[in-house]
Amino acid sequence: MASTETLPNENVQAAAKPSIILPILCSLIGASAVGGGMIFFLLHSGKLGGGAPAPVIVTVKAEPTETMPMEPFLVNLADPGAHSYLRATLMLVVAAPAGDKKDDKKADAKAGPDPAMVMEKAELRDTILTVLSDQTSDALLAPQGKEALKKTLIAQLNQTDPNVKVRDIFFTEFLVQR
Repeated sequence: MASTETLPNENVQAAAKPSIILPILCSLIGASAVGGGMIFFLLHSGKLGGGAPAPVIVTVKAEPTETMPMEPFLVNLADPGAHSYLRATLMLVVAAPAGDKKDDKKADAKAGPDPAMVMEKAELRDTILTVLSDQTSDALLAPQGKEALKKTLIAQLNQTDPNVKVRDIFFTEFLVQR
């Protein structure tokens, strides 16, 4: 009989073990799913440091430039009837000459204007006047009119004088009168 008494106790203990293991197992699976979901979300939102790759920063050594202010331009435009004109003031951004030092500029300022620089500026001014007077008011007032004019001016100025490399142009005044 002793053997019959131990059997029901073992069966009761065996039946009680799955009822404890099942909730523990379910809670571990649920916690793993929630934790994995949070890690997935954090990785893809970029808050955990993984997921999306970090942006690559490329450092480009900028070419030294200097600005060359120009006196205002007032030109008749190429419109029929010649009643339109343009008043523009601009500043050229040019590549700085190699070996150019600020101390040399101070010494040059005391000696007066450099004749070669005066001639370069006159050539550049002549080219700008020619390009501006070939424009029409409709072309200049178009949405991309000034940008197209800048590109044309840069191309023409770089062809005119190989010693001056124009990198950009800034308009400080731009008025079209019809």
